[in-house]
Amino acid sequence: MKSKNTLISLNCIRGHRGVSLFEVVLCIVIVGIFATVGGRAVTSMDDVSRFQYTLKAMETMRIKIIGNPELVQTGLRADFGYWAHGNGVPAALSNIDYRYWMTPDPYVKTIDGWGNAYTYDDGSGDDMIDITSDGADNAAGGTGFNADLDMDIDLDDFESNDVRIYCVDRRGTMLLNNSTGGDDTIDSVAVIINGVSNACSYFNGGYWQDTGLRAGPCILQVTPNAAWRTELCGDNATVTLQMPAVIYPKASFAENNMNIYEFRFPGDIETPISS
Repeated sequence: MKSKNTLISLNCIRGHRGVSLFEVVLCIVIVGIFATVGGRAVTSMDDVSRFQYTLKAMETMRIKIIGNPELVQTGLRADFGYWAHGNGVPAALSNIDYRYWMTPDPYVKTIDGWGNAYTYDDGSGDDMIDITSDGADNAAGGTGFNADLDMDIDLDDFESNDVRIYCVDRRGTMLLNNSTGGDDTIDSVAVIINGVSNACSYFNGGYWQDTGLRAGPCILQVTPNAAWRTELCGDNATVTLQMPAVIYPKASFAENNMNIYEFRFPGDIETPISS
């Protein structure tokens, strides 16, 4: 005698309909569609990540070559990258040494997000550095993720800049040449860049100026005339005074493209001075 449970199981089996060939094929098609769409979505997300990586890497290269204008120390821009250390423009991206920038990552990545080398032009013909990634297809032109990513760095702003220096005593009195006593108050003013002295010229407006200077850290050096040295410096042995400064690129200024500094002496003068 069959048990009740056995009868129920047999009845369930007899009542179950099989799967047709059409239904099997339909399932395969649906699974294929989902697999294709999912694969494209994964590929698209991968390209987005590679694209974002490449953009960030290229911006890091810009900072490593010309510095980060947002890094400031004692009120002066502190980072001019590879450019400001007497090296000028790197002949190749791989030439940039980690000592020449202040970014956290000390190494330049010469490969883009898709594993291809950047195209690099050092700007020797037109003062414009050009760094290019050919995109996902590693070929010129294209659209979407295959499009080229191009970054230009204009060197003209960094190569020819002007500095104007006003010399004043401790009280803020402007030191003009010539003095009423017949002696120039200041013998010379120079801008020192990477150990090279660039002499400034005196102008009747009461300032010293030099032009065509490269951007970056510098030292302002002033030599007072011996007749005024004691009053201005308080020490006959003091021949020159120096002050750290920075020559900012022309693009940093909204007007007149001029770096203007005031060189203040520790002492003051008693005899009025006129130009």
